[in-house]
Amino acid sequence: MSQNRSKNRKIDRRGHPRFPVELEVELAEFPLRVHGNVEKTRIDNFSCSGVYCKVNRFIAPMTKVIVNLSLPIKKSKRVIVVEKISLEGIVVRTEPEINNKNVKDYNVAIFFPEIIEFDRKKIEKYLEQDKLQIQNQFGLAQK
Repeated sequence: MSQNRSKNRKIDRRGHPRFPVELEVELAEFPLRVHGNVEKTRIDNFSCSGVYCKVNRFIAPMTKVIVNLSLPIKKSKRVIVVEKISLEGIVVRTEPEINNKNVKDYNVAIFFPEIIEFDRKKIEKYLEQDKLQIQNQFGLAQK
Protein backbone atom coordinates (compact mmCIF):
# COMPACT_ATOMS: atom_id res chain seq x y z
CA MET A 1 0.00 0.00 0.00
CA SER A 2 1.36 3.40 -0.90
CA GLN A 3 2.18 5.93 1.79
CA ASN A 4 -0.25 8.52 0.37
CA ARG A 5 -3.14 6.10 0.53
CA SER A 6 -2.45 5.12 4.14
CA LYS A 7 -2.04 8.77 5.21
CA ASN A 8 -5.47 9.70 3.82
CA ARG A 9 -7.31 7.06 5.84
CA LYS A 10 -8.87 8.23 9.06
CA ILE A 11 -8.32 5.74 11.88
CA ASP A 12 -11.24 5.20 14.23
CA ARG A 13 -9.76 4.56 17.67
CA ARG A 14 -13.05 4.01 19.46
CA GLY A 15 -13.39 0.80 21.42
CA HIS A 16 -17.20 0.82 21.24
CA PRO A 17 -19.53 1.48 18.29
CA ARG A 18 -21.45 4.75 18.25
CA PHE A 19 -25.20 4.88 17.76
CA PRO A 20 -27.27 7.87 16.66
CA VAL A 21 -29.72 8.65 19.42
CA GLU A 22 -31.94 11.51 20.51
CA LEU A 23 -31.71 11.56 24.25
CA GLU A 24 -31.88 14.48 26.65
CA VAL A 25 -29.06 14.70 29.20
CA GLU A 26 -27.87 17.06 31.88
CA LEU A 27 -24.29 18.23 31.61
CA ALA A 28 -22.31 20.08 34.27
CA GLU A 29 -18.69 21.10 34.65
CA PHE A 30 -16.86 19.52 37.55
CA PRO A 31 -16.72 20.40 40.42
CA LEU A 32 -20.30 21.59 40.74
CA ARG A 33 -19.50 23.75 43.77
CA VAL A 34 -17.31 25.97 41.57
CA HIS A 35 -19.22 25.98 38.28
CA GLY A 36 -22.72 25.16 39.51
CA ASN A 37 -24.52 25.44 36.19
CA VAL A 38 -26.28 22.38 34.84
CA GLU A 39 -27.18 22.48 31.16
CA LYS A 40 -29.83 20.34 29.50
CA THR A 41 -28.89 19.24 26.02
CA ARG A 42 -29.45 16.39 23.56
CA ILE A 43 -27.03 13.65 22.59
CA ASP A 44 -26.38 13.25 18.86
CA ASN A 45 -24.59 9.93 19.24
CA PHE A 46 -23.76 7.63 22.11
CA SER A 47 -21.51 4.68 22.92
CA CYS A 48 -20.33 2.88 26.02
CA SER A 49 -17.26 5.10 25.96
CA GLY A 50 -18.75 8.55 25.39
CA VAL A 51 -21.26 10.96 23.91
CA TYR A 52 -21.33 13.66 21.25
CA CYS A 53 -23.67 16.58 21.82
CA LYS A 54 -24.32 20.28 21.26
CA VAL A 55 -23.95 22.80 24.06
CA ASN A 56 -24.65 26.54 24.11
CA ARG A 57 -21.30 27.55 25.60
CA PHE A 58 -17.63 26.82 25.03
CA ILE A 59 -16.21 23.99 27.13
CA ALA A 60 -12.45 23.62 26.77
CA PRO A 61 -10.94 20.23 25.92
CA MET A 62 -9.72 18.31 28.98
CA THR A 63 -12.50 19.82 31.13
CA LYS A 64 -13.99 17.30 33.55
CA VAL A 65 -17.79 17.08 33.34
CA ILE A 66 -20.68 15.15 34.87
CA VAL A 67 -23.19 13.63 32.44
CA ASN A 68 -26.57 12.70 33.94
CA LEU A 69 -28.51 10.22 31.81
CA SER A 70 -32.07 8.94 32.09
CA LEU A 71 -32.20 5.80 29.97
CA PRO A 72 -35.64 4.36 29.10
CA ILE A 73 -35.05 0.59 29.29
CA LYS A 74 -37.75 -1.69 27.94
CA LYS A 75 -38.29 -4.51 30.42
CA SER A 76 -41.22 -6.07 28.56
CA LYS A 77 -43.72 -5.11 25.83
CA ARG A 78 -45.62 -2.89 28.25
CA VAL A 79 -43.07 -1.94 30.89
CA ILE A 80 -40.39 0.72 30.46
CA VAL A 81 -38.15 1.59 33.40
CA VAL A 82 -36.08 4.78 33.43
CA GLU A 83 -32.56 4.03 34.66
CA LYS A 84 -30.67 7.06 35.94
CA ILE A 85 -26.90 7.13 35.55
CA SER A 86 -24.32 9.82 36.41
CA LEU A 87 -20.99 9.50 34.66
CA GLU A 88 -17.77 11.45 34.91
CA GLY A 89 -16.43 12.43 31.53
CA ILE A 90 -13.66 14.41 29.94
CA VAL A 91 -14.23 16.78 27.02
CA VAL A 92 -11.88 15.51 24.31
CA ARG A 93 -13.01 17.75 21.44
CA THR A 94 -14.90 21.02 21.06
CA GLU A 95 -15.91 22.47 17.69
CA PRO A 96 -15.32 25.27 16.96
CA GLU A 97 -12.04 25.00 18.84
CA ILE A 98 -12.01 28.54 20.25
CA ASN A 99 -14.44 30.51 22.39
CA ASN A 100 -16.27 32.96 20.15
CA LYS A 101 -19.15 35.19 21.28
CA ASN A 102 -20.70 34.92 17.79
CA VAL A 103 -21.03 31.13 17.98
CA LYS A 104 -24.42 29.91 19.18
CA ASP A 105 -23.70 26.17 19.60
CA TYR A 106 -20.60 24.08 20.14
CA ASN A 107 -20.25 20.39 19.29
CA VAL A 108 -18.63 18.55 22.17
CA ALA A 109 -17.21 15.02 22.33
CA ILE A 110 -17.06 13.59 25.86
CA PHE A 111 -15.09 10.47 26.78
CA PHE A 112 -16.01 8.32 29.79
CA PRO A 113 -12.67 7.04 31.14
CA GLU A 114 -14.26 4.73 33.72
CA ILE A 115 -17.74 3.25 33.88
CA ILE A 116 -18.69 0.70 36.49
CA GLU A 117 -19.89 -2.58 34.98
CA PHE A 118 -23.41 -2.15 36.36
CA ASP A 119 -23.84 1.17 34.51
CA ARG A 120 -22.13 -0.13 31.37
CA LYS A 121 -24.69 -2.96 31.16
CA LYS A 122 -27.54 -0.42 31.39
CA ILE A 123 -26.01 1.60 28.56
CA GLU A 124 -25.50 -1.53 26.45
CA LYS A 125 -29.11 -2.57 27.03
CA TYR A 126 -30.39 0.87 26.03
CA LEU A 127 -28.21 1.03 22.91
CA GLU A 128 -29.16 -2.50 21.85
CA GLN A 129 -32.90 -1.80 22.09
CA ASP A 130 -32.42 1.53 20.29
CA LYS A 131 -30.46 -0.22 17.53
CA LEU A 132 -33.26 -2.77 17.08
CA GLN A 133 -35.85 0.02 16.98
CA ILE A 134 -33.90 1.83 14.23
CA GLN A 135 -33.51 -1.41 12.25
CA ASN A 136 -37.26 -2.12 12.52
CA GLN A 137 -38.14 1.46 11.55
CA PHE A 138 -36.13 1.20 8.31
CA GLY A 139 -36.87 -2.47 7.58
CA LEU A 140 -33.31 -3.53 8.36
CA ALA A 141 -34.04 -6.08 11.09
CA GLN A 142 -32.43 -9.47 10.58
CA LYS A 143 -34.86 -12.30 10.06
